[in-house]
Parts: sequence; structure tokens; C-alpha cells
Amino acid sequence: MPNIHYKPLTRLLTDILTAVSTPQDIANIVASSLVESSLRKVESHGILRISQYLNQVNEGWIIPSSRPSVVNQTPIMSIVDGKHGFGIYSLDCAIDISIENAKKNKFSIVGLTGSSHTGRIGWFAEKAATQDVITIIFGGGAHGSPDHMSVAPHAGIERVMATNPITMGFPVANYAPIIVDISTSMTSEGKIRSYKELGQKLPFEWILDKFGQPSRKADDFYDGGAILPFAGHKGYGLGIAAEFLTGILLGGAHELNWLVLALDSAAFVGKDQYDQESAKFVKNLKESSVAQGFTEIMVPGEPEEYASTQYKSQGIPLTDSSWQTITKISHEAGIFDLDKYLIFNEDFDP
Repeated sequence: MPNIHYKPLTRLLTDILTAVSTPQDIANIVASSLVESSLRKVESHGILRISQYLNQVNEGWIIPSSRPSVVNQTPIMSIVDGKHGFGIYSLDCAIDISIENAKKNKFSIVGLTGSSHTGRIGWFAEKAATQDVITIIFGGGAHGSPDHMSVAPHAGIERVMATNPITMGFPVANYAPIIVDISTSMTSEGKIRSYKELGQKLPFEWILDKFGQPSRKADDFYDGGAILPFAGHKGYGLGIAAEFLTGILLGGAHELNWLVLALDSAAFVGKDQYDQESAKFVKNLKESSVAQGFTEIMVPGEPEEYASTQYKSQGIPLTDSSWQTITKISHEAGIFDLDKYLIFNEDFDP
């Protein structure tokens, strides 16, 4: 299977989504987020998520034409109801509000409820950072929804929490933004799914089987197993904090709730000093001595930035199995001429 250029691939996913009554603008944002994740080698939140989303549309879990609305707003605080639409679009709207409010008032806090799966959260932090806005994003709220609980507590074996991600984005002068994008568990369900599809064993200490025994078999997770918190009690504590800030503070979740804290990077010391200090700090990190076995020191988000640059020029590689899945989904959406999406052309206009 040849590599596929990201622009026609974005167009293909957009066309698939519009075929199920998704408005063009919503479809393009959802498709762009998924393709961007694949560009950055984050396949657990990449283009194959389209299959999950379409299944959820068919099941009524996602309402493709639904648009979020602001249900409560002050100069620095907003609550957004995703109205069971595409989570990527809903959180994108919440991020836009966060950026606008932070620019106007130096600080913003936005809660999102009624959301479906939101894709790779780093995508939203990057968007804010490129506009000189620092973000801290918490996800959680599945404690009242057994279908979305996947993580055991520290010293436990039952699923009682979600993966409760925490993402932070920081603009840096003369560098790409620093993006810390982690789940508070050892891994995400999407990564387990990727290992399962590839027929590979999981790393040690990711999951327990339903009997509470460590396992490297992805099937054991789907057969009643649980993901472990990362770093034991530390990840467990952060997961609890995320749950309080989302599920408890914002109320019951459709899938996960999200809380976005946004801060103008110039709020305290001014833009010039922030830019100078941030660039100096990152420069010192990268120029410090490299340990044996490594070639360079990177900052969070940098490996994904390298991958994106590589794949934008070389195309996104797809396995035969992945392309078969995309082909099947396309045919179900009434799209049969796939050759036009295989054109490798930087000038392709999606």
C-alpha cells in the first residue's frame, strides 16, 4: 500500500463524514484532527478512529449535525454543551472560546459537557499555543458511566475510572510549542486497540486481566480487565484530581467532560520577557549533556513535530489492513472512486 498524502486523505475523511449528514465545516475539523494525529504517529487517535465514530453515529451516540451551545457564560467562565455532537468539533469550539477569553481577560476557564470522543487533546493545546495562550486541559467524568470506565485504582483490580487525560500546552519563542499530553493511566484504550489490531503483545504493567493478574494480551483487557494508573499512586492521584475537576465539578458525562484552563502567556511578565525566558529555558534543555544511548534531548511534543514534518513530505503509511478498513467505510458511504484520493500532490486542495 503506497503512502497517502495528508491533504487528499483529509478530503476523503471529510467526504465520508458528510455522507452521514455531517455539515461540511464540522466534517473538515473532525477529519483534520484525525489526520493530524496520524501525521504525528499517534495512530491510537488517528484516521482509523473514523470507524468508531461512524458506528457511534449509526447507534445514535453521536448526532452528526449537532452543534455545541454556550449555556452559561461570564467574562472568564463558560460552560459549553456539546449536545452529543462530534466531540472533536465541540472541544474545538470550547478552545476557541478559551483563547478569546484569555486574550481579553488574561485568564479563562471553560467546561465542556455532552461530548463524545475528542481525539488527540494535544491538537487543541497546539492551537492555543500558536496564539500565545497556555492551556491546561483535564478530561474525566466516567465514574457514573460503566461503559467508559477502564482504569483500576491503585491497589485495586476493578474498572472504576476512565483514563482521565491531562494536557498542557506552552508557547515557546523560536520553537514549536511544548505539549505535554498524557493519560493518568499507563496507556489509553486506543493504544491497546492498536496493539490488538497489529497482533502484538502489550508492554508489561499496562493492564490486569479480570482476575487481577498482570497480562500482556490485549484481549484480556476487553474481557473484563483493567488498565493500571501510571506510576502507581502518582497517576492514581492525578486521575482523581481530573475526575473532581470534570465529572464532579461539571456533572455527569456523556462520554468524558473537559475542563480547559487558559492563560495569556503575557499575563504576568509581558510578552517580551516570557518569550525570552521560554526560549532560554528550552535552549538550555536541548544543549545540556546527552546520556549514553541517546542522540539528542527533546522536549515534549518535539518527536511528534518531527514525525509530522516527515510524513507531510513522504506521505502517511497505511498497512493493507488499514486501507481495507478505509475502503470498506468509503464504500458504505457511497464513495467508490478512491483513486483520486491517492494522488500524492502538495497542491491538492481539500
